[in-house]
Amino acid sequence: MRSVCARIISVIATLGLGGLAVTVAPSASVAASTRSFEGSFAANRTNLQLRYDASSSHYLGTLRLGNDVFPVDGSVATDTFTGRYLQNAQPVPLKATLAADILTVTYGGISETLRRVVTAGSSRSTTTPKISARSISPSGFVFKATDGPRSAFPIPLPGGGGGGGDGGQIPLPNPNPNPVPAPKTGKAAAKVSPLARAGMRLTFFLGSSTRQTGAVPVNPNDVTASAGAGYTQVNVLDVTNGQATAEVRQYLPDSTLNTIYVTTTSTSVFPAEAGGEGYWRSPAALAATKDGAKGDETVVRLSYPLDGKTYNAIRTTFTATNSTTQQTYDLDSGVLLSYGFNGTGANGTTQVVQMLFKGARQLRLPWTGQRPGTDVTGLRSLTFTGQYTTTVDGAYSSTWSMTQDWNITKVDVASVQLEQNTTLMIGNTNPSQSKTALTTGLPSLWVDPRILGALRTGQVLDDDPITHAKVSILGTQNGMLVIGEKNEIQGGAAGYDMRTGLISALQTQQRLGPATTTVFLQRTM
Repeated sequence: MRSVCARIISVIATLGLGGLAVTVAPSASVAASTRSFEGSFAANRTNLQLRYDASSSHYLGTLRLGNDVFPVDGSVATDTFTGRYLQNAQPVPLKATLAADILTVTYGGISETLRRVVTAGSSRSTTTPKISARSISPSGFVFKATDGPRSAFPIPLPGGGGGGGDGGQIPLPNPNPNPVPAPKTGKAAAKVSPLARAGMRLTFFLGSSTRQTGAVPVNPNDVTASAGAGYTQVNVLDVTNGQATAEVRQYLPDSTLNTIYVTTTSTSVFPAEAGGEGYWRSPAALAATKDGAKGDETVVRLSYPLDGKTYNAIRTTFTATNSTTQQTYDLDSGVLLSYGFNGTGANGTTQVVQMLFKGARQLRLPWTGQRPGTDVTGLRSLTFTGQYTTTVDGAYSSTWSMTQDWNITKVDVASVQLEQNTTLMIGNTNPSQSKTALTTGLPSLWVDPRILGALRTGQVLDDDPITHAKVSILGTQNGMLVIGEKNEIQGGAAGYDMRTGLISALQTQQRLGPATTTVFLQRTM
């Protein structure tokens, strides 16, 4: 692989214990300046219906795309509707502007022009969607994401005094990189990185900036305060027969509450030597790489300072007509120390991306290394029913019934492959239905009952110093042991049948601004 794949940070927040996820997003402001967006707008097979709720100054509605109907909520400010619609319980941003009776709506990368539907005898449509607005408490365990005040969460921007190698800046070309010889350890370098073992967690800072400049800036390290910044965490779930199973989580900051929250979670299986998308490399392969320039690639060994430690490192620089990419790895452990990209697109947009290694630590979660029995590997389906609730402080609460079927295609030693079929009942409208194929960690489905029996209420299994995510035993309920993971504004909990170890209930919760979204699902027998 020639470069680390720079992940696009989404504003969609993914909650889930062990990788199975329900997604939520910040709710739009409850303030509204006009009722002009109220009504029905349509074109071809697309129909958007909005109803203004005077008690909350908020809009509720539905978006019909062909035969599928999705719930919509949002608000109006400066003549623009800003909101979202829920697809597979996942929010998709939606914006609209209105000129006379023509509505221009943008969603999911698509822009459409809709016309107001006018009923007979009226210049405005009187059709409004019926949306449930009742508050229903989940029938199972109640999980609170807020965990009390914590110290201000630092998201250091590049060059802000908290960075790492090359002064915390993106390590772009350096004509005199302080070369060092290859390390002489007295023994051959390891074929697989020592960090590639079950329970290891790697954390990286990730920052990016995009600007309309017309050319690569004179100072390629110029990542302004408006740049995106967050963290990537790689959790190694298992390493068996040369294959590694890893979960990758992306985090973004919430500036109002001085913390961060998960935006995406993904699980994959890959060769243990390769390190997935380049998070580590084989120390033996790095040691065998020769210094020098060949075509658009230059390799050099150097002393690399990062967060108070100096590494024996190897750097590869790739140059193209309009971009430069660098990767710097530790020769001893093989871990990625830094990644940098600087490039200019055809439209003159300059993008700068950097990734810096922040640390590695061994997690001591009791289910690490567990192996499923035939009763688990033979599972083919599970069904859940529950509710999806959104509450805005002092304004409104809406609840929709939700069901989810898991069609399991494969249970491996550390991962599960399945298809989620989700149905969301939206008031009296047609249900929203969707399918999602995913790979997740084994604890999303099952934890060995012997492990569950040894855990005690109140026991803290892990407390991450960077994300503030605390994993703890919340207690027992209806024959389940409930395990939770939460920080200040986001949490997930899972209840496991103490006899079989199977997942029996899931609850996720997130608070962003005045809005709290809660999903509760209970497995049906």
